[in-house]
Amino acid sequence: AHQTLSCVVPVGREGDTEDGDTTEPCDVGAGCFRCRHRWPPGPEAGLVLFAVVVFGVLPEGCADVAGCKLAAVVESEDMQIARRLHGLVAVGLSVLLCREAWDLFRALSESRGQNTGSGSTEPVFPQKLLVSVLTVVTTVNALFASTAGDVVFVHAVPRAYGDSRCGFVHTFRYLAWCIDVPMLMAMVGCSALGRPWKEVRRPILVTEVYMILCWVALVLNNLPLRWLLIFVSFMLFFWTLWDFAKWAKEFRRVAPAELPSRPERLALIVLLGSAFTL
Repeated sequence: AHQTLSCVVPVGREGDTEDGDTTEPCDVGAGCFRCRHRWPPGPEAGLVLFAVVVFGVLPEGCADVAGCKLAAVVESEDMQIARRLHGLVAVGLSVLLCREAWDLFRALSESRGQNTGSGSTEPVFPQKLLVSVLTVVTTVNALFASTAGDVVFVHAVPRAYGDSRCGFVHTFRYLAWCIDVPMLMAMVGCSALGRPWKEVRRPILVTEVYMILCWVALVLNNLPLRWLLIFVSFMLFFWTLWDFAKWAKEFRRVAPAELPSRPERLALIVLLGSAFTL
C-alpha cells in the first residue's frame, strides 16, 4: 500500500503552474507533488456545509416520531447479525489502524533532525491520510456494533406512499462520509496518481455536495423536491466519475513505465469509482 501511494512526479519550481506542480514524467525518487503536503479541503468544508444544512432542514429525530420503523428493527435478528458483522470489521480495522499508526510514528521519528524537504517527508503525508481514514471507519463500525449506533444521530424519513410507518436514516454515517471520502480521494488522486490540486479540489467538493443532497432528499417531506435533489445528485456523481476518468487518462500519459505499482494505481481509481457507484 505504501509503495502504491509513493510519488509519481517531482515538485515543480515555484511558478511552474498555478499550484507550483509539474506533470512531467520523472525518476520516482526525485520528489513529489506539493499537494502531498496539503490537507484536503473536503472534510472541513463538508462538515461546515453539513452543519448548515442540518440546522436549515431541522430533520425530526426518529425517537420523536411515532411509528418510526427503527423501534421495530433494533431488536430484530437481522440487526443482531449486522451488529456482529460490524464488530468483526471494527476489530480487523483496529489491527490495521494500529499497524499503520505505528508505521507513521516510525516514519515521523526517522524524519526528525533530517532535511524537511519534499523528498524526505513525502511518504508521511499519505500515511497520515490513511491513518485518519482508518480512524474514522473504525469508529463508525464500532459505533454500529453497539446499541449506540441505533440511537446516535438517527433521523426519520417521511412516510412513503402506502406505508403506515416512516423509515429512518443514520445521519452519523453521512457525517463520517463527509470526513473520510475527501481523504480517500486525496490519497488516490494526489498520492497514487500524482494529480495536482487544481484537478483534485473540484471532484472532492462536488462529492461532498452530492452526498449531502442525498441525505437532504431522504429527510424532506416534499416529494417533487426529493426527486429533484436525487436527480441533481446523480448528475454531480457522473461529473465526479468523469473527473476520475480524466485522472486515469492523464496518469497513463505522464507516468513512466518503470513506476512501481503502476497497474495497482490505476486499479485504485476503478475501485474508488465502483465504491461510489454502490
